[in-house]
Amino acid sequence: MNLYSINTIKQDLSFFPLTYILQKSNYSESLILPYYTTDKQAGQESLSADRPILSNWMEILDYDTESKETLDKTFDLLLSSIHLFGIQADKTDADSASDITHFLKSFQGSHFSDLASSVLDILKDCFDPCPVLAYLYPHYYTMLHLLYLYSEKTCSYKEIEAEFSTEAHFLLSELQTLKASYTQARKYTQSVFIEPYTESASISGTASAALYHSYCKIQGQPDFYTDSFDYPVGVKDCMNMFGTKSPTWHSYFDFFAKKAAQSDMQEYPITSFAQFLHIGLSVMMLEGMVIRKCRLCNGYFHTKHSSDQMYCSRIYKNTAATCSEVGVRKTYKEKLFQHPIHQEFTKAYNKLYGRIRRGKVPSDTPLMDELKRLHDEYTEKYENTHQKDREAVWKEYIQKNKELLG
Repeated sequence: MNLYSINTIKQDLSFFPLTYILQKSNYSESLILPYYTTDKQAGQESLSADRPILSNWMEILDYDTESKETLDKTFDLLLSSIHLFGIQADKTDADSASDITHFLKSFQGSHFSDLASSVLDILKDCFDPCPVLAYLYPHYYTMLHLLYLYSEKTCSYKEIEAEFSTEAHFLLSELQTLKASYTQARKYTQSVFIEPYTESASISGTASAALYHSYCKIQGQPDFYTDSFDYPVGVKDCMNMFGTKSPTWHSYFDFFAKKAAQSDMQEYPITSFAQFLHIGLSVMMLEGMVIRKCRLCNGYFHTKHSSDQMYCSRIYKNTAATCSEVGVRKTYKEKLFQHPIHQEFTKAYNKLYGRIRRGKVPSDTPLMDELKRLHDEYTEKYENTHQKDREAVWKEYIQKNKELLG
């Protein structure tokens, strides 16, 4: 199904909330938008390919690379879509209600195709790079579908006014809070999952979050994650799931408890942007993850808080190797050049090379191979010797070099 086609808008569909799925067995995640047709045929639209766990959440907050455009333009573009429905984003609720009434009463059916095309183009431009924002799609669909029925004179103004107004108010409220949720979540992530782990902190993200919460409380600052994560499902969604406006507590609990208890797959219905961001924070804490900046490419990556990993798995520059592979070799060389045996080897090597260059020793002298053999032998001996006895090994190696070079 093409979500951005007017033909889809014209169909009579019932959408469920966008569902975020974490699958533990293969560390993949996906976003699924489920729906039903009029003849009760179930379908779903996949909005993102499988990716490593948490990557989608990190991409939303622009923590997948060091420098990347923020989502401000996307949020502004989405907010502009509400103007196409005759609603001014900076007006009060009462004024917005008046705008909606005026828009519907003056709406001409001949304008439907142009309006729908403009809205769907905006959604495609926003949802393709940021699929999780498609949690808004069912609300856009409902408004456009109602306008289609209205333009075809299938429904009267009175029949669509209440539902159209409800969806429009929800959309306006959500679009106005997107940027704030994004900014607050980035600040929280920076404070809890990044800054404490730039050096050698080894406490868990949960402990870091608890400390940050107490700090915010003392400072009188808002804490983005004070609200605990839940399953916020609206009345309309309940009707789709249970066929009634008021499911019993037992049926509601049983339905979601089974989903929550699945050992391999965890499903989260997404009904707000802030709620999705809370899911990411929850999973980070549950998995014991933190975010570090790669010491080679400066891109961000997630890892266990107890890990000493300092390089990511991206391909480094124009090489065929990952930052992690290059970093391991770089770290090895750094350690090697700081190694006392290697430092003495370098001195002896330079001494011998100087003699070769001045013609005092032939270039094919076997002394060079002997130097390397001694280096390997005493490096291994040094590493396998207790700390307190290593100085003796080092001095012995220096003496061997002197005897070899004279």
